[in-house]
Amino acid sequence: ILADAVTAQVAAEAAETGAVAAEATLLAEKLTTVQLIALSNSFAVGSVIDTLGYTSNGDGGGAQWVKSGISGSTPSQSPAQLGGAVLSDGSGDVWALVWSSELNVLSLGAKYDNATDDSAVHNAGLSSLSAAGGGVLRLPSGTTRANIVNTFDKVGIIGEGRSTVIAPLSGVGLQVNGISGGFGSLIHNFTISGVNGAIKGLFVDGFSRGKFGDLWFTDGIDICLHIDGDGSTEFTFENVYIHNPLSRGVLYSRTDGVDTGGVYFDTLHITGPAAGAKGIEVTSSHTSRTRAFMFMNKVVLDNFTEEAMLLENVESFFIAQMWATGTAPSFGMLTTKDIKDCFIEQAWLQN
Repeated sequence: ILADAVTAQVAAEAAETGAVAAEATLLAEKLTTVQLIALSNSFAVGSVIDTLGYTSNGDGGGAQWVKSGISGSTPSQSPAQLGGAVLSDGSGDVWALVWSSELNVLSLGAKYDNATDDSAVHNAGLSSLSAAGGGVLRLPSGTTRANIVNTFDKVGIIGEGRSTVIAPLSGVGLQVNGISGGFGSLIHNFTISGVNGAIKGLFVDGFSRGKFGDLWFTDGIDICLHIDGDGSTEFTFENVYIHNPLSRGVLYSRTDGVDTGGVYFDTLHITGPAAGAKGIEVTSSHTSRTRAFMFMNKVVLDNFTEEAMLLENVESFFIAQMWATGTAPSFGMLTTKDIKDCFIEQAWLQN
């Protein structure tokens, strides 16, 4: 009799588990991630649901979620609210996003509709990648009003090209800081725009041993690319295109006087600046010349009314294949002040 009772209990539990799995399968055919966040149904630990979109079916934010063993969280919390690639459903049970080396920011709830501030979503994704030991945050086509801050080693950010646009209402589009060993981090293939009011495009404030590439800066940003050289060394820019800077296309600044540096540019175009804007300014406010160790190859600076390039109080600067044009009667197209060890090969300065 006892054996029969145990057998019956096991059969009942199996049937219940099967019913739960069947229910999860049925729901998976209908759910968006937003609906999963609101859901109060009970599922077994390890249940998997593939959502058809984040907010609506087919919006690009569909993802696979697995129920963890964590419960008792605040109900109905999004990844942005929890600060990572997890959510809590209406019962307070936690579900984790299934991913490998890349995270699609749409799966975490980003909109890219040029109306939403997706800052918290991007930063949640970057944090999750760092916690997993590194990876890439994928950005879709569209426009986000996010201010993105990446402070993590081994974490890259990759867009879909010029159609991926970061255009916040104010402040900095992308800030990269406190990364002492990027170790191959790749940040590339997107646009930063001042169309909504961004003051600074990309601010590199502490970064080393990584690469930036295929970047576009447009629509009247005050300083498009600002590099704080005091904490940034040994990294590369490749294929950078800047249009219509209001103050500076590229600003590299130093204050510490320490002999560090090592910034490499290969193919840099700055065109269509506002009146009074400078193309490239490399400067140090230290009492003695600061070694920049900056290498620039294939540089085009077009239509400037002030200095196309200003080098001041720095040393160790190398330029190859530079073309600069404009009408600057009171300024030199290439102006140097108190510099040392500056090597220039093949420079064309017009008008």
